[in-house]
Amino acid sequence: ARLLSAAVKYTFYWALRIRRQVELLSEVNDLDRRLLDAAGSRLEAGEIGQIEANLARVRYGQGKWGLIQGRQRYSLERSSLGRLLGGAAGAEPTPVGAIEPAREMANLVKLLDLARHKRPDLKAAEVEVARLAAESELNRKLALPNPTVGVFGGHDLNAERFVGLSIGIPLPFFNRRQAEATAIAGRAAQAKERLRATELNVEREVRDALSAYRTAQAVLEINEQDVVAPASESLQLLEAAFQAGKMDLLSLSVAERQAVEARMGYIDAWYGLVSAQVALELTTGGSR
Repeated sequence: ARLLSAAVKYTFYWALRIRRQVELLSEVNDLDRRLLDAAGSRLEAGEIGQIEANLARVRYGQGKWGLIQGRQRYSLERSSLGRLLGGAAGAEPTPVGAIEPAREMANLVKLLDLARHKRPDLKAAEVEVARLAAESELNRKLALPNPTVGVFGGHDLNAERFVGLSIGIPLPFFNRRQAEATAIAGRAAQAKERLRATELNVEREVRDALSAYRTAQAVLEINEQDVVAPASESLQLLEAAFQAGKMDLLSLSVAERQAVEARMGYIDAWYGLVSAQVALELTTGGSR
């Protein structure tokens, strides 16, 4: 259940990431179409040559091709999400909502304590140690003598009848269950080592997941502060500069690609943070 929940979240966020990429590609494709129209008008007016006009058409075609591919990837991810949900939300459910990752996570000590209480693999290892301890105690008791109590009666030749009480205590000279005790002790030692190994693995996974989350959080904050707003503004300024004849198509194409890559980087940084949050929840055994 823990792994399935994480798989659903990963697929949901990945589909949402691709949807945002498609929305950006659609926005850029509209910009390229307007630039293509402007290039055609400037070609007719003799302001640019055929090479620049062809460059605008190639740029528009590449953007349209990328948009078609993005929509296909989005459809495939929606199909994967529908399969994981068992068709409960349809064959291709649409991920919706403004999903914002948590900005503050619990500290390492609290996360480790949460993992110790909720990780099922750790609980299973603890149960196995307890089970072997109980089996060892049962075997020890079975090795002890098992006294029996009974009655007897009869009569002798003088026709005197008698009744008595008998108590028997067997002495286990040969069957003292030593082999069973040795085997159980060996399995118990192995179970304790597996428990210790599981504890170390859980601690390492939580530490690594928390470190990855903090790194992803820092990357997203940098993108928000220094990338998103300037990149969005650049796409608008590029179109205005070309329409005013202040930028040639080659320079425009390079600048547009840089602006789009910057905004794509922000989408990737957002996904990096939400996926790191899912990984942290997975390592601690569930949501906080």
